[in-house]
Amino acid sequence: ALKLAHSGALFRDILRDRYCALESRQPTSRRDRISTIAVPIFEHDRIVGTLSLNFFASVMRLSDAVKTHLADMQRTARAIEASLTGD
Repeated sequence: ALKLAHSGALFRDILRDRYCALESRQPTSRRDRISTIAVPIFEHDRIVGTLSLNFFASVMRLSDAVKTHLADMQRTARAIEASLTGD
């Protein structure tokens, strides 16, 4: 993820897809790994925050979490954005 961030590719993907889903590769035990889904919150053209869901990878696969929670998270982020811009 850091290589993607430094190259700018991660930010382009977030702007295009309006979310980011990452799995931690540390520590070595799957039981202790953390996965995250993050949805940006925009105010006009700027990202002013994120709505994030962090969970243990042993509890749910990242792809299942995206299927289950992403749409609700994006809907909530859009409602927050509307309250920021008065729309």
